[in-house]
Amino acid sequence: MNAKTKSLCTLPMPYPRINVERRDVMSARRLSSAYAGNGGELSAILFYTYAALMTENDELKDTLECVSITEMKHLEILGKLIKALGGDPKFYDWNTRRYFDASKVEYRASDERIIRSALESERAAVKHYRALLDSTNDKSVKDILKRIILDEEHHIKIFTELSGR
Repeated sequence: MNAKTKSLCTLPMPYPRINVERRDVMSARRLSSAYAGNGGELSAILFYTYAALMTENDELKDTLECVSITEMKHLEILGKLIKALGGDPKFYDWNTRRYFDASKVEYRASDERIIRSALESERAAVKHYRALLDSTNDKSVKDILKRIILDEEHHIKIFTELSGR
């Protein structure tokens, strides 16, 4: 991955520290869908990894790999946040009461479909994180979610540019 691509998909700002006000298992469970639910961070990582393997377009491949690394950071942060809130960061979605299932990963092979799926998933992630923002009063959780939203919005810009729209 070249330096231009890496700077393209990584916002130059730190993530807030995890400093939850109190243990809140219900909040941890709500976060599980963004962590390991369908369309959550784990799904995004696997989709971008798969898509990077499938494309022959070097620019798209580099971008997918870079965005995947950002999503890995989100997964790590959410796992630590879930644990800090008193939850268990296993790959389980408490909202659907299901363990992560890789059959739900989007498997698109053409560049156009990859980009379209990436845009759809990033937009859905922003919407989901905004809903999670409204479900908590914990300042630390809100600050972290707001920072993750900035990354997801940045990814929308990246994939929009790649789509030529």
